[in-house]
Amino acid sequence: MLKNDRSKVEINQRLKFLTKILSLSEEKPIYEKYDKVFQFLEDGRINDGENLIFDFLDEGGPDILRVAISFYDRLNTYSDFELKELNFSRKEIKDGLDDILNIYGLKLS
Repeated sequence: MLKNDRSKVEINQRLKFLTKILSLSEEKPIYEKYDKVFQFLEDGRINDGENLIFDFLDEGGPDILRVAISFYDRLNTYSDFELKELNFSRKEIKDGLDDILNIYGLKLS
């Protein structure tokens, strides 16, 4: 359990840093085109939301990066129990975030 807590803190630190550099805020609207990503998240269809993010990556640009960071930020607020119930894990959050950052050439250790 301690390892998962440490992972959650590490993910939070990465997400806060990325949010600052991308000037994200809760008040900024998410582009309508990406609403389906968050609908999947709300419906507990995490894998579908994550897959859609990677589908949108072909378009590139900072918009999908912002969406991905927001997606993982929201997902990281879920408890370990909730993640397990949805067949997801803290490691998958970290791996997905790392994959996105690697695609954009951003490396956070």
